[in-house]
Amino acid sequence: KPFTCLDGSRTIPFDRVNDDYCDCSDGTDEPGTAACSNGRFHCTNAGYKPMYIPASRVNDGICDCCDTTDEYNSGALCQNTCREMGRKEREELQEAEKAEELGPNGEFSYLYGECHELSTSEYIYRLCPFNRVTQKPKHGGSETNLGTWGSWAGPEDNKFSSMKYEHGTSCWQGNRSTQVKFLCGKETVVTSTSEPSRCEYLMEFYTPAACHPPPEVL
Repeated sequence: KPFTCLDGSRTIPFDRVNDDYCDCSDGTDEPGTAACSNGRFHCTNAGYKPMYIPASRVNDGICDCCDTTDEYNSGALCQNTCREMGRKEREELQEAEKAEELGPNGEFSYLYGECHELSTSEYIYRLCPFNRVTQKPKHGGSETNLGTWGSWAGPEDNKFSSMKYEHGTSCWQGNRSTQVKFLCGKETVVTSTSEPSRCEYLMEFYTPAACHPPPEVL
């Protein structure tokens, strides 16, 4: 079929697309050659992210597209680096998300991999920050999951004052969940556990990481 320039300025036979002669004023008939000074070449870049480069950089001996498609006829020795670039970007995003989890200054990072227990007359409660909360009967019986790590759930002005653990063992009204209130203390310790609503638990957790420096006196 004939090719119409994307700006609608003219229609040409399709065999004149990428023939190394610029027919369209917008350069759209030569995406794979450097014939049009204003042409654009599309890099698919599977595994990373697509991009456009000026058509003047096609087959110029320099690899601009991570999938190497811009140098299809130059003889340049290009390596497809799209998968590696995509993997690095995903890792960086995951690290950024993890850093966000650990507090504005990473102050809660030391809690990763730790577990803290509270023993009552009937149960042993176990809080593993960023992992889960469990309850085990003291005198035999299986462990109950009171929720797995969900998100920080404090108010907007103090987001890191409360943790939410969700999707625990099923209960009469859904699944068990736990809110963990972070309070400033000299030691890292669980001080109390309660059940304000059925299957919804509340823990108080003291840690130095929850302490804020006093405001500077001007």
